[in-house]
Amino acid sequence: MDKISHLPEALLLQILSFLPTKDVVATSVLAKRWKHIWKMVPKLNFDYHLNQSQHETFSENVCRLLLSHKSSVLESLSLRFILDSCDGMDIGMWTGIAYALCLKSLKKLHLCYVDYKDDESVVNLLSGCPNLQELVIHRNLQVVRVFTIAVPSLQRLEIYDWSYGREMVGSYVVNTPSLKYLKIKGFPRLRFSMVEIAPELVEANVIDLSEVIDKKLMQSLASVKRLSLSLSPSEMITFPNTDLYLSPSELIAFPSTGTIFHQLVHLELSTDKAYWWNLLTRMINTSPRLQVLKLIGEWYYGKVGVSCKEWNQPKNVPECLETFVWNTYKEQQEEEKEVAKYILRNANRLKKASISIKGFNSDERLQLLKELENVVKASNSPCELLMC
Repeated sequence: MDKISHLPEALLLQILSFLPTKDVVATSVLAKRWKHIWKMVPKLNFDYHLNQSQHETFSENVCRLLLSHKSSVLESLSLRFILDSCDGMDIGMWTGIAYALCLKSLKKLHLCYVDYKDDESVVNLLSGCPNLQELVIHRNLQVVRVFTIAVPSLQRLEIYDWSYGREMVGSYVVNTPSLKYLKIKGFPRLRFSMVEIAPELVEANVIDLSEVIDKKLMQSLASVKRLSLSLSPSEMITFPNTDLYLSPSELIAFPSTGTIFHQLVHLELSTDKAYWWNLLTRMINTSPRLQVLKLIGEWYYGKVGVSCKEWNQPKNVPECLETFVWNTYKEQQEEEKEVAKYILRNANRLKKASISIKGFNSDERLQLLKELENVVKASNSPCELLMC
């Protein structure tokens, strides 16, 4: 007995929205009721390796199905293809059809290694998506020098820029007042600026972007509640073909007074970057409500260890700190241990500390546990120490 055909149409559309568009269209032959249901699915997912046949090219298939789409709302449109297989005319035609149908209702947009004509073409594309909530960008720096993202409705933004070795220095200018989640990952030359504070920002991840951490950006992240940083404030960079020069003090340009991260409760910091401890000090000094602190280290072959003997300790540890996590490798634990001891010694309300050192044998683990237990006993905190 065919039970699925008797389900409400709204439920059928929800089920079909999880399938590739090729499989969704194939359901049209199941029964009379299914003949046109696929046209109402709010999510379209085209893949070059799936959406073509002996009788129809990928571009023809995409155009035909887009023109057949009847849903009043297009929540997601995904186009995955090989650059050499489609030219600019094909891409322009798909975009034009999408604009004509339902692009104003689009909520999710992923742009993966798209070639843009110029800076203005990016602005024009995003201006046609007034209800966009999620934007994910994968790109190599090409023609566009200033990638402007001005979408008031945007709630989630992810940028992955792999412009390693390029002579041009690109930048992103972001104006997204409704933003709740931000992730930036790329290469150190990249510049990133936010036009205004994102008051609704809940979580932000900034990875491998030394130069982008300036005073204006940090102020834009002032309302963030969860923050993950993998940065080095130590590099001294001169941008090619410009007069711009950034010193170590300018790379992490926090104001000397005042509270910045007044809502930050969860901080994760990478310890495999040079002078990471100086960044930690600045973050601790400007995060009075911090409840969770994680120090995460990575190790790889050929990595040169860094020393934090010249560490300028924070003024104090936030009173609200309750959880401390330290995950690292045997090769770099000796230097990081002094920072961990400082946290255990000065976090008066610490309830739980979780320590994991990869590469340690049982004897080494036990020895470190005893050493840290003595630090905890000497403090005033009711901390439970766990060695993973």
